[in-house]
Amino acid sequence: HEVILATLTDLESASRELGSSTRESSGTICSRLCALARKLMDAENHHQREEQVLFPALEDVGIDGPTAVMREEHVELRTAKHNLLEHSRLPDAWERREEIGRRCSWIVHFLRDHIAKENMILYPEALESISDASQWDEMKKRADAVGYCPFTPGWL
Repeated sequence: HEVILATLTDLESASRELGSSTRESSGTICSRLCALARKLMDAENHHQREEQVLFPALEDVGIDGPTAVMREEHVELRTAKHNLLEHSRLPDAWERREEIGRRCSWIVHFLRDHIAKENMILYPEALESISDASQWDEMKKRADAVGYCPFTPGWL
């Protein structure tokens, strides 16, 4: 989450720069936005590990409200990240800078809120509800099989 949050800060900054850029300087900024969108998309394995490993374990112990919300948010985030990548690559991105800025702002706010919910609600609930160490060991094996983000420390 720390890497994702830092990426969101960079995205926010690049979006502001695009908003005040000239047509001539916008190409470099749009390239940066593309790279940041790709980095956010690289977090897909994180979402897949949650959806394939953590959420089912929580649902098995009767916790399904938070997992349903998180799944829906993952779908929204996937769409938004793909749209940002596509729009920041368009030849007329500078003309679309306000729209791109709105997309960036939405992703930044939505994903920060999503991460806060995971950190403050979902993960503590998982730690409290799943007490069997062998279950955590099995979940770790399944998470390893899903894979990790390219920016995950120790998994590069």
